[in-house]
Amino acid sequence: MSEPRSLCLTFLDVGQGDATLVLPPRGEGDPIVFDCRDGWVVRQQLASWKVERLEAVVASHLDDDHIGGLGDLLADFSKAPKTIGAVYWSFDRRDEGKQAGELTDELHEGDGSKWELREIHRDQRPISKGEDWSVHVCAPRASTRQAAVREGRWQDANRYSAVLRVQMGGTCVLIGGDAPLATWAELPGTELPARVFRIPHHGGALDDGGVPTDWTAQRLYDEVDPAVAALSVGTNNPHDHPEVNNWLRPAIGRRNCRLLCTGG
Repeated sequence: MSEPRSLCLTFLDVGQGDATLVLPPRGEGDPIVFDCRDGWVVRQQLASWKVERLEAVVASHLDDDHIGGLGDLLADFSKAPKTIGAVYWSFDRRDEGKQAGELTDELHEGDGSKWELREIHRDQRPISKGEDWSVHVCAPRASTRQAAVREGRWQDANRYSAVLRVQMGGTCVLIGGDAPLATWAELPGTELPARVFRIPHHGGALDDGGVPTDWTAQRLYDEVDPAVAALSVGTNNPHDHPEVNNWLRPAIGRRNCRLLCTGG
């Protein structure tokens, strides 16, 4: 008998931050890294799988708890025989701050030789796909560079945080980055239901990017209606917010929603 096919998602414990690995079915593609708060933890996991090529590294946005370990990861996979197919990068602010600025310089230096550099935004073309599975960026809706030029200012980074949609057959996983309600309200309603929901903003408030009319955190969780909710947090999570707890308690009981948490 042949081995059953499966697509694996791993939410790593990196303290207060994010690091998610998407591992396609065996022989059908290379892993994708979505955010990297701790390069050592991510590299150790990839080494345990004997990974020498990444299909893509995706930075949801430029907050340190999402990109703090990307420099280490990129440096490691810049050395042969390791390779990266593409790096999806956010331009949600000017290159302010040592971490974002140095990483931006390094990414541009590698463009065309070490990896293909792509700006992250909604795209019908998948990051990776197979016969019955795909990995898509479904937010932000448009280029962050274009939005900044059009609006004449750089908004809160979370407003441009990427959302990743991973689908295999009829099963969908949504990985929320730090996307606020304004981002979720722009998604087609058909893209919101998911079996697994990586809760955005580490369980924090979702109003920092603006709150559209008739949208609340409760509505978001109800429309996604997950069977599994995952929180990527550190111990004594500073993002903990009543709106998340108010939804989780009845959802776990009434809908048999299972809660997973990376932190203690």
